[in-house]
Amino acid sequence: MARISFLHRRDGRYYLQARMPVHDSETARTRVFRSALGTSAFVVARRRLSLCMAWIVALKDNPDLPRRGALLLAQMRGYLDRGAPVDADALAARVAMEHYVRTWLTECRVLDCNPGEICPGIAETWKAFVDQNVAGENGHRAKAEDDSFRRGFAVGRQTAFGDVDAPRAVADGADKAASGHGAGDDLPRRDVNLTPSCEFPIGAIRRSVVAEPDDAMSSPFGVDEFIAPVEQKEIAVLRNANGAGLAAPAARAVSVSEAPGQAKVEMASNATIDVGDLAELDEFLPEPTDPLSVVLEKFLGREKKRHGDDRARERVGLIVPFVIAVIGDKPVSTITRRELGKIDLALPEIPKRTNIPKEHCVSLAARYLYAKKNGWEGLQRLAENTLSNRYHTTLNTFFEWLYQREALHEQPYRFEFVQKDNPEQVDRDVFAPEEAIRLVNLPLFTGCASLSRVWNPGELFVQDARYWGYVLALVTGMRPAEIAQIRCRDLIAIEDEGELVWFVDFTDRMMNVKSKSARRMIPLVPLVIELGLVKRRDLLMEAGHERLFPEWPFMRKTTGEVKYGHYLSKSWQYIKRKFMFLRDGVTLYSARHTFAQRLDEVGQIAERSRHLVMGHSTSGSARLTYGARHLALGIAKLINSIKDPTLGKRSPGAILAAHGVEVVAVGHG
Repeated sequence: MARISFLHRRDGRYYLQARMPVHDSETARTRVFRSALGTSAFVVARRRLSLCMAWIVALKDNPDLPRRGALLLAQMRGYLDRGAPVDADALAARVAMEHYVRTWLTECRVLDCNPGEICPGIAETWKAFVDQNVAGENGHRAKAEDDSFRRGFAVGRQTAFGDVDAPRAVADGADKAASGHGAGDDLPRRDVNLTPSCEFPIGAIRRSVVAEPDDAMSSPFGVDEFIAPVEQKEIAVLRNANGAGLAAPAARAVSVSEAPGQAKVEMASNATIDVGDLAELDEFLPEPTDPLSVVLEKFLGREKKRHGDDRARERVGLIVPFVIAVIGDKPVSTITRRELGKIDLALPEIPKRTNIPKEHCVSLAARYLYAKKNGWEGLQRLAENTLSNRYHTTLNTFFEWLYQREALHEQPYRFEFVQKDNPEQVDRDVFAPEEAIRLVNLPLFTGCASLSRVWNPGELFVQDARYWGYVLALVTGMRPAEIAQIRCRDLIAIEDEGELVWFVDFTDRMMNVKSKSARRMIPLVPLVIELGLVKRRDLLMEAGHERLFPEWPFMRKTTGEVKYGHYLSKSWQYIKRKFMFLRDGVTLYSARHTFAQRLDEVGQIAERSRHLVMGHSTSGSARLTYGARHLALGIAKLINSIKDPTLGKRSPGAILAAHGVEVVAVGHG
């Protein structure tokens, strides 16, 4: 069966997805537009998609911004003439169009256009259109809750009394749910209407993050009554002529203590579990009336309890105060998508720290204001990956957390805006053959001046932690943080057909790794053993050391987070400047990328085995999840026998051996 265009399935749900025109300066291009259809049923999704096709096709054929505005205005007026939607399919189509109107309004703000000027009357029509959609959503939600109650009541009647009418009611409700007209529809939660505007008031940025008295707002969600649980008793069930029936067992009452904040559950064994103070359990739960600064501290407290350190403060604690500076420290329940859209447009205007006085680098807001006041001469914009991977991802996670815990009442805005002035980040690259040869020709590998001057030529050969760090990164593809944590007992040998195959056993759960997939068995090429790694282990174990590289210091940040690979990363920064490894994309991780390229060029390593060696996740594809959890001996021996890899058509071992590394006396730190 052919796939229907514009219909996209993701995580079991269906979406309208189309490449729609986007006006960028003087050119028109396309961007993917996606809107949830609110169903997991293909038949329902297809029906709802058909209701959107008329305006989707019309907009795709008219990339001009004013023309699309006129088409949207005409379509909204047509919807208004029909009144509030009474059909779930019509409501889903209207909500999809509402999402595209927001996209159009964002384009207007980006181009500094007033929507009311290029399309007169759209502001009033847009507000009435959203109001009508909200009214329709509230009506459908109330009907869905009523239908759900009636179905549950019918099931209870059938179970308890054998009511013959109950199955019919249950079946009717199931049919409605299956056809997309029942409680199975996804209805967005919102209570704020959006109106278009093209203004971004710079004066709105506040220098203080303390809430003003006018920002205070009482919660609209109050609970005045609590319903006490009803004691359950044994119910006699009527049996039919054949004696069939359901026996309802006696159940003990679930008692709740009268003291506030204390909950006790009485079990059948007469044992009582004291859950404790509920306020303590909810210390990280955000409330709709909490100001942004308060929910920020709750989120940071939750992340600290999760990770054991305060690492989240570096990212979340950096960007959320910028949000507070722009829109104010207001209650979460009053934050609108429009206000978050302002933040999205402002993020690309934050400069890097370079050439900014120290007193103006205390926060993102201070850097933003400095650029606005003094201009961009001599300043640098943030790279795309910094915006996307740090700021956008962090804000999306933070506001989605608020939404999932019902502190934020509407689907949060999706941060994704990047300007063409934000430079693209150069991807990491492999070492070129000449770069790899130049690296292993450095004094650390061929003879240095002294223990403290390992990068100056001399006759002393030092195998310290830096030496082994670079060697293992090149020939195993391990991450620097993984190399730093190797313990003496992690070097193991497995005998196979009369020969020893050496591994680094990195499967211990106590290891601090990037992901669960990084806990793996890492094969060691024979060259590493010949260079004396096992001898180093034996001498260190005799001296009572647990770590294989005890001279490798760990850096603990002020947040409590430990950076295990910092020692080698700092060393690489020195090498990069001193020995001119300045090509874009060449980093310390180039050693890991070079090893991966080596596996690819051989062509004998299956994709799943490659994932196991590199410590990458195999959960993205079902076919990668079948097989042994750790690398097989045969695959490890194959990797160790590779003789024609990326680096100059010779293995890293051959390159090191060509410079006399294996014949120099081994020294142990």
